[in-house]
Amino acid sequence: MQLQSIEVWFDPMEMFRQITPNGVVSKVKHEKIPGQDLTGEETTDEDELEETHVEMSKITPAECPFMNHE
Repeated sequence: MQLQSIEVWFDPMEMFRQITPNGVVSKVKHEKIPGQDLTGEETTDEDELEETHVEMSKITPAECPFMNHE
């Protein structure tokens, strides 16, 4: 069996319904702290970036899940 066509429907409001399923929204004012990382993630050092770049550069287009393999 081979998929010949697919219809995709996206409801842009669905994300907001998942965030507030009961429709109750509350705002919290965040205080800005100089130097605070607002992403909540640790920063990546240069060595780790280089290592990732080298690793990713070895991937062929056939291995990439985002490439169209027709």
